[in-house]
Amino acid sequence: NLQTTDVDLNERTVKIYEGEKNATGRVVYLSEDARQALAAWLKARQAYKPRLFYGQGHHYLCYNSARVMFKKYLHKAGLADKGYMVHP
Repeated sequence: NLQTTDVDLNERTVKIYEGEKNATGRVVYLSEDARQALAAWLKARQAYKPRLFYGQGHHYLCYNSARVMFKKYLHKAGLADKGYMVHP
């Protein structure tokens, strides 16, 4: 449920909150490659929408949907057995 306001490209950080109703969470530091990819995504997406990622039907992308998509594309890339995973 990341929002664009959770991203700071200059500091290369993303704030990840544990729940929608509290401000408890952590800061994740981005690699330069991840920062560049996220910057490109922010330019390409519909800027008026507050969420960073959306699924089908214009609903925000939940953790489970992201996990399923991630596994699908890992498999397509031949990386399914490399131990990559989505962390909540």
